[in-house]
Amino acid sequence: LVDPVNHAIWKAERAVVELIEGDCKSCVGIYAHVLRGKLELISRVMLPSGEACIEVRDKDELDGATQLGVRVGEKLLERGAGKILEESRLMVG
Repeated sequence: LVDPVNHAIWKAERAVVELIEGDCKSCVGIYAHVLRGKLELISRVMLPSGEACIEVRDKDELDGATQLGVRVGEKLLERGAGKILEESRLMVG
């Protein structure tokens, strides 16, 4: 038994983590929910100190969850998330 809403949320959030290569030492916040019938995804990459932070938001249909996550992950990387994640891992150790 799979709930389609929760499955879409999981797919969108997971797609971001995989694309940006997030791990346990990554300062990443990802939240997806359904708003007015659309899946909204909010993702943030930051330094532990809070000195740098990038946030990306986007929406899509439930059946576009994976593509939504990929789009958001790509936007994060385009805006410098890779560098922030690298610095974050060094700070966390």
